Amino acid sequence: MFIINAMELRELIKKLRLRKGWSQADLAKEANVSSGTIGTIEAENRMPYMRTLRKIADALGVTAEYILRETGQLGQPIEEDKELTAMANMTRMLNPAHKRAVKVLIETLLREQEETRGV
Repeated sequence: MFIINAMELRELIKKLRLRKGWSQADLAKEANVSSGTIGTIEAENRMPYMRTLRKIADALGVTAEYILRETGQLGQPIEEDKELTAMANMTRMLNPAHKRAVKVLIETLLREQEETRGV
């Protein structure tokens, strides 16, 4: 996970969008996200989930990693939840079926949170 400077990120996304001559609605359509998502990222200093960032980056013709690198944030760790980290490490002991179940559960929770958050 990464700490991302939202101000720099939103400025970079806007710069890349304007370089293509696109409105926020144009970028939203190309990225298959809502116009509100783009507006929120650019105006309200809110960060998208990585999946959304990748969609936006793809539409802009760059990678999410490029955006993170350009904002100087690639690889900066956030404060760890030690209990959650320990549990994640213990998943190595699970059989393949249980590992898949954990992965599906996490992906489902993240998707639900993303849908609720709207970004």
